[in-house]
Amino acid sequence: MTSVNKNASRAKTIAVWALIAVNALLAMVLVFRHTPDNQARAAAAQVGDVLAVPGQLAGFSNGVVFLVDTRGQKLTAISVNSAAAPSRVEAMRPIDLEKVFGATKGGR
Repeated sequence: MTSVNKNASRAKTIAVWALIAVNALLAMVLVFRHTPDNQARAAAAQVGDVLAVPGQLAGFSNGVVFLVDTRGQKLTAISVNSAAAPSRVEAMRPIDLEKVFGATKGGR
């Protein structure tokens, strides 16, 4: 074999391997393009916009944080109970603000 034939053979081999690599890459792109994304989603409800307001209430030495969900129209409060053996966060049941303010709109 002459050196020209060896160079031509080597070029063909490189071209074939390059085409195999490009085809493998395109196959991976095709597979990844058609598989669904693995996204974390909320169970049912959307998360609302929450407004947090610090405050003080009688009987709560550590203060209270009032949380208002503006989209869900809910009000709740949380506080740290340091009197318990391990300190823990306690929360009140949410109040439906739509019911509270809807009752005042309805009539007297």
